[in-house]
Amino acid sequence: MISSPSAQIVNALSESMNITGMAGTPVPAYGPVMGVATAIIATGIVVTTMFGPEKRGRHFELAKIAGAGVEPVKDVETAELEEVETRDRKTKEISG
Repeated sequence: MISSPSAQIVNALSESMNITGMAGTPVPAYGPVMGVATAIIATGIVVTTMFGPEKRGRHFELAKIAGAGVEPVKDVETAELEEVETRDRKTKEISG
């Protein structure tokens, strides 16, 4: 949700700010804006790692394996035989 509008934000900021290009003419400031955006993202990753669930001291080796203890679902259909009487004969019908 946070990163989805980032391309539009960077583009809008870059086009509103100008730097001097090689020929001495003003050009959009894509480089500096991308540098600032990258620094903000890197800072966010560091803060999330420091204070989030991955913070130092966590023991990932003690975590349970995903799905451990869960009974696997069998993909087998079951049916029952049911005796059905008709006028002519006795038959077995599968229900289920």
